[in-house]
Amino acid sequence: MFSWGADRFYMPHGLTIDFDNNIWVTDVALHQVFKYNAKNLEEPELVLGVEFKPENDEKHFCKPTDVSVSESNGNIFVSDGYCNHRVVEFDKKGNFLAVYEDKKNPLQVVHSVLLIDKLNLVCTVSRQEGRIVCFDTKSKQKVHEITHQEMKNCYAIEYDPNNQVIHAAAGLNQGSESYGFTFYADESKFGQFKQKWNSPERDLEGVHDIALSPDGSAIYLGQLNGEIDEFTYE
Repeated sequence: MFSWGADRFYMPHGLTIDFDNNIWVTDVALHQVFKYNAKNLEEPELVLGVEFKPENDEKHFCKPTDVSVSESNGNIFVSDGYCNHRVVEFDKKGNFLAVYEDKKNPLQVVHSVLLIDKLNLVCTVSRQEGRIVCFDTKSKQKVHEITHQEMKNCYAIEYDPNNQVIHAAAGLNQGSESYGFTFYADESKFGQFKQKWNSPERDLEGVHDIALSPDGSAIYLGQLNGEIDEFTYE
């Protein structure tokens, strides 16, 4: 166990480890995204965004929240963010490629992003509405919207390729209970509700992020109080 990054970040928000063990960090105060090689944490290999300059264009973010990287081509997808309403795609060198937006119903706090390469999908959340929205990475158009009457604010999503499901962390985080939701992610039943879950033995009131073990058997919920809770997926 060790720590790193002291005096490098202002308000780190999202942490992603990609298929090649690179570490990605978003900083909502710097309005930037950083890529680090796990073997060299001294300097980032790639920086996206302009320090302390929030904007809505090809070179800037406004409080970016999360990153997902395509295993098929290395393209980078950034959820942007707290004050923009989009997902931005770059190639593996950091060159701008595309923007994904729900123009008819703008996303409200774009707080998480995932990829399903085999279905050509990038999915994100409209946190304040409890919506999961998926776009086709070829056409750049919205193709799926996942909701549930009991899924209020949706903070984070993760795709489990082993079990072909999407797990979501949801809750109002104002003294009310948080929950996990699971939806089917295979092509035939995509977006259909599977189950809602939490634990009476856990104090889940501040869920903010979600992560999975490589085989999908363990689900980790990160809370605003610094606690990480582990659940077993069966």
